[in-house]
Amino acid sequence: MSAPSLRLKDFLRRSISWTPTGDLVFPWKAELAKGGTLAIRLNDFLDEQMYTLLAGRQEIGSFDDWPVHWKRGGDVLPGATLRKAPELLKRLDSSA
Repeated sequence: MSAPSLRLKDFLRRSISWTPTGDLVFPWKAELAKGGTLAIRLNDFLDEQMYTLLAGRQEIGSFDDWPVHWKRGGDVLPGATLRKAPELLKRLDSSA
């Protein structure tokens, strides 16, 4: 078993509160207590797993089922746009 898959499992077990970003590709982000930012990317589901977890720009891993102890705050769709993805990636870079 590879280290990234173990790391993904660690995140999937944690309680994380997510904030909507208004972006359809990266719809949620979370700030870590020790600094840094996590993001969720929506993938091309059914060809790929539904979600990918990123820490900064580093892909931690992909998964299909949203963990029950992860809280998605707010509504993702109102005002959502694909144009916010570069802005989110810039913020992820600065927190890595």
